[in-house]
Amino acid sequence: MIIVTGTKRSGTSMWMQILRAAGLTTFGAAFPGAWKETIHDANPHGFYESHFRRGIYYATNPHPKTGAFLAPESVRNVVVKVFVPGLCRSDIAFVDRVVGTMRDWREYGGSLDRLLTMEAQALEKKAGRPRPPKPRLAPLLEWWLENFLLVRDVATRAYPARLVSYQRVVEEPDVWVPRMLEWLGRGDVAEALACVVPATRTQFAQER
Repeated sequence: MIIVTGTKRSGTSMWMQILRAAGLTTFGAAFPGAWKETIHDANPHGFYESHFRRGIYYATNPHPKTGAFLAPESVRNVVVKVFVPGLCRSDIAFVDRVVGTMRDWREYGGSLDRLLTMEAQALEKKAGRPRPPKPRLAPLLEWWLENFLLVRDVATRAYPARLVSYQRVVEEPDVWVPRMLEWLGRGDVAEALACVVPATRTQFAQER
């Protein structure tokens, strides 16, 4: 499969939108479950996620509820989003090419907090009562850990991968989108470029 990876809030959804618009087959829903009612504003153009975001391995393939099984040879050119921890646990037979995106650590925490706050408020409104916050790793530590794991996994398992920062794609889409499609060997560049919408960016790093 063509795996789009990164930490949460790093531009993975943007790449799913880009590749889908370019004409590649993607796996995952724009707004799974109740996401359209809870976190739509965090990504108004769609997340395009599936249960494979946790990895393509024995716990997700076959599907734990339906029993549907994907054979590696049947999905070679299908694009799927898998966050970094999931990529590290994915069966290598499914890792054909990896499109990786990284975001500045100074933007990551604010973007993730915005998403989680949005989700918590929607769920509290639905339940009619406050919900206790879930324990979580400090955003900076989470960012460091997952990006370290990504670099380590690429170096260790040596699969084909291209990594590019979120900021570069947003600021120079005419450079980085064509390069990625050329590497993948397919895709409509004009349609793909139309998916890069700088106005949706809400977090900006403060240079120090």
